[in-house]
Amino acid sequence: MKLSTSAEAQSVLHQLLDKYEASSAFVRGQTTARRVQVNITEAVVPGYRSGWLDPDARRIFHRVLQDCSDRGLIELQWVRFEQGNLLNRVFLQWDGVDAAYTLLDRPRRVDVLEDLLQELADFETRVLGLHPKAELAGVDRTDVEVGGLPLWVGWWLDDIRQHIHDKGKIPSSLIPLESDQRESLLAAVYGLLHHGEDALGKRLFSRRYLGGSKVFEQQVAGKFIGLLRRYWLPEYAQKQHRNPSALREFLVEDDLLLAEVGIEVSHEDVTFCGPLVAKLPEGQILDCRSFRYGLALDTAAVDAMTVVDLPVRQILSIENKANYRHYVQCERQPDELVVYLAGFASPAMRRFLRKLRAFLATETGCGGSGFVLGGLDSNYSKLTQLKHWGDLDYGGILILQGLRDTAWPEAVPWRMEPERLEEYAQYLEPFTEDYRHKLAQLLEQDEYGWARPLVQGLLHTGGTLEQEAFLV
Repeated sequence: MKLSTSAEAQSVLHQLLDKYEASSAFVRGQTTARRVQVNITEAVVPGYRSGWLDPDARRIFHRVLQDCSDRGLIELQWVRFEQGNLLNRVFLQWDGVDAAYTLLDRPRRVDVLEDLLQELADFETRVLGLHPKAELAGVDRTDVEVGGLPLWVGWWLDDIRQHIHDKGKIPSSLIPLESDQRESLLAAVYGLLHHGEDALGKRLFSRRYLGGSKVFEQQVAGKFIGLLRRYWLPEYAQKQHRNPSALREFLVEDDLLLAEVGIEVSHEDVTFCGPLVAKLPEGQILDCRSFRYGLALDTAAVDAMTVVDLPVRQILSIENKANYRHYVQCERQPDELVVYLAGFASPAMRRFLRKLRAFLATETGCGGSGFVLGGLDSNYSKLTQLKHWGDLDYGGILILQGLRDTAWPEAVPWRMEPERLEEYAQYLEPFTEDYRHKLAQLLEQDEYGWARPLVQGLLHTGGTLEQEAFLV
């Protein structure tokens, strides 16, 4: 029998299998008293009830379904007194399920799910085979790995498996249904874990791990970014950070999120001004004291250089570009290094600050680099201080906490005293009750103890203050 001679019969059998795959019988792997059925309506077989279906197509439709019934695949229920002329319902026979798949040349759902589970197991094995440093790309919530995987990857895989177990289908919101798209997404996640903290351009990342420079952008980016937003946590949302969801608010742009995981969409520089002396890989000496108004270095140069000298009294990070330029031109002292942060410190900026901190820790006898991902030793009483000047608001507080969590534990606020809110009261921006609630939550978290006076000042005045107000 060739079902291809009856598209209507094929459609009915496919709908029966669709309903079977969505049934509790399929999910549990057990037959039930209630069988899967399809009502033969106009929506199921257009023209059948109304009489518009071609008579030859109608006869073939009946003949094919009757043949399937004789072979034990289905059971036919005819309208009363319309035996052989008008079908009412078609029931799927439990013993005929496998034969129906074979007849339609349709993959069995259970086989598809088993293949996917094996695909995930193979992917997990590949990830576990990476050098341990690769796991640092997936910063986890508790610094505890699950089965050797970065925790966020483990959560993702577990949710896929749980959905398959509970629903008996592939969760399309978590992983693509199409095998080629799924393969590309898994390759992208593997590439993320493999390249670690090394920053790669988006097209180079795509060519290296996906086989073409535009594959990531054209086929993978949407699912990949959605996966990161749902599971991945920023580096500063480690175990000591109890409010990781707050940080997600500031990674709303796709490009920023990709930059956080080391995939650069646009070129990034590190901008600073001060008496830094560094040695480049080729042996040249870069004396930054020669640049009165500062300079911007390519991230590759920053990563490759070795700090030779840094005679500073303090390091100051400034969030806003206008304030940075004004301070460099009018206020910076010769023994001061000033860096432009531009919001949350980028991965490259964090690496730059760690490098400075490691040099200063060694120079002051504080010992070693002093930096360990997942926890920074802050017992450095002699270490040069990092001060941060940011907006006096919720975001400014989180930005400084990000510096403390990932680059410089001793970082302290500067020109962010609550008294500034009174001094510049005419420039305050009022906030909503939801915003007030978010601020109040910070008072309950120990890691924000340094910010308590500012938070209380914000709650008292009912308004926030941007850095630009200092320049008016």
